[in-house]
Amino acid sequence: MPKADPKKAQQPAPNGVFAVSYLRFSTPEQVKGDTVRRQLQMADDWSRRNNIPINKTIRDAGVSAFRGKNALEGKLSVFLNLVSSGRIPRGTYLLVESLDRLSRDAAYKAFNLMFQIISAGIRIVALNDDIEYSEEILEKNPGALFLWLGTAIRANQESAEKSRRVREAWMAKRDKAHDGVILTARLPGWLKATGIGKNRTIEPVPERVAVVQMIFRMAIDGYGQRRIVQHLNDNKIPPFRSRKWGRSNLIRVLTSRAVLGEFQSHATDRDGNRTPQGDPIPDYFPRVISDSDFTLAAAATFSRRGTAGRRGRRMINLLQGMVYCASCGHRMSHINKGTPPKGARYYMCSSFERRAGCENSARWRADAIEDAVLDRGYKVDWSDFDASAGSSAAVVLEMKRAEIGKIEAGFEGLLEAVKLKLPSAIAALASDEQRKRALVEEIAALEAELAKQNSVPTPDKHEAIIAELRGRLKDAAPETAADLRTKISQTLKWSIERIRFWGHEVAVIYRIEVQRGFRKHPPTHHVIMRSAKENERYAREREEAEEVFAAEQAALGPVRLPFR
Repeated sequence: MPKADPKKAQQPAPNGVFAVSYLRFSTPEQVKGDTVRRQLQMADDWSRRNNIPINKTIRDAGVSAFRGKNALEGKLSVFLNLVSSGRIPRGTYLLVESLDRLSRDAAYKAFNLMFQIISAGIRIVALNDDIEYSEEILEKNPGALFLWLGTAIRANQESAEKSRRVREAWMAKRDKAHDGVILTARLPGWLKATGIGKNRTIEPVPERVAVVQMIFRMAIDGYGQRRIVQHLNDNKIPPFRSRKWGRSNLIRVLTSRAVLGEFQSHATDRDGNRTPQGDPIPDYFPRVISDSDFTLAAAATFSRRGTAGRRGRRMINLLQGMVYCASCGHRMSHINKGTPPKGARYYMCSSFERRAGCENSARWRADAIEDAVLDRGYKVDWSDFDASAGSSAAVVLEMKRAEIGKIEAGFEGLLEAVKLKLPSAIAALASDEQRKRALVEEIAALEAELAKQNSVPTPDKHEAIIAELRGRLKDAAPETAADLRTKISQTLKWSIERIRFWGHEVAVIYRIEVQRGFRKHPPTHHVIMRSAKENERYAREREEAEEVFAAEQAALGPVRLPFR
């Protein structure tokens, strides 16, 4: 193999020629060892021997070369872009401790990377062997390619074997987790590990658990993500792993099933995507949130989708996200013209307000609508909606479970037929297995829907909650009133599907009528308010009807009963 010539190395290098040192290691723990010092020292020694200065040292710290990540996302990718654009001149030396620092990917991919670099006129030097790879050398000595190929195959096989061993070791540890063995000291921010080895245990951090429980309570009470983040930062409540609270770390808390005590292991695929591995392990972590609160927080967050808008700190719009124009379907704008007696708050079609084509010009007093919505709940007979036995989801769930039972009962006969290699049996078995998988997914979705229905308070409880909150709202201070109005707004969202505004009347559609047992017929529009003109029309029609009835009675004369 070609070695660097010591005599030639002592001669001054041509003007302008320089070297770039590439340093890489896969895990942050390697910083504590000798790998960084060793790679830097080898590059400096080569530079002194050959009298070629190192212009730049590129570091890919904690970046793996097994799947070519360093060439796609790391600092090596920056170097490759500079080479392809011509900003790094031909004749530049690229110094690496060994060829596997550049790539541990499949041999053909490592070869492609090598040719990409060498074809651009860059000279690669493997410092551990003191071997140079360049266009001139490979033309004179093609056998050098076999040395590179052998190194690439060995590096890839070593990484693949290491990956397999790590994966198997992790799976073995994961199996032990069912028996209470702690897999790792890296835990959710509200927990801590105590002890070492087999004596390690997981314990909650009380002050952080209180923060998690407060976040869930605020979500259930109707606070959106932005307001929860503001509350946490305004009160200087420290986040678990960052400098400030933001929506991303808040969402991680609200969606993490670790609060329920579950642990879900993940694996990273070749594209760097994390995918769940196996079933969740229950009771691995200490539980800090109940199932009902987790479901309620998720349902409350879902019910607020599409309701984003600026909320005043003093006057919360009780009906935000629920009010729509019946003429065009657009949302109603909440217009604040000041406080009474001179000012008032109004609802008006946002499309009409923007002159976007709707002709519904009616303007409704917001306070009157709010009172009518709150009062209307007491006049609705909710007794027919409380029985969960009438839930269509429960009926469908039982039907699908029965279908799975029939499929499993037929498996034994099909398997016997498959042993006889009957084509029809093989096709039937494959079809049944596919249908069973689909049914399992459908059953999981139905079970989640039932759990959500059973966790959400019943309509009569909604009204009791609203009555209690309205009572507290009468004498509440402004800041307290804002919190109470937020809670009332969220409670209304549990009950109300939407409120529709016509030019002459306003009606409520209740969520329960849409979800349970009323799918064969359109839900009822419960009229809560009519315009003055509409009330006058109703009064006239009623008077006319009474006059017609009186005339008909007079024409019939007195009613005579037959003698017995």
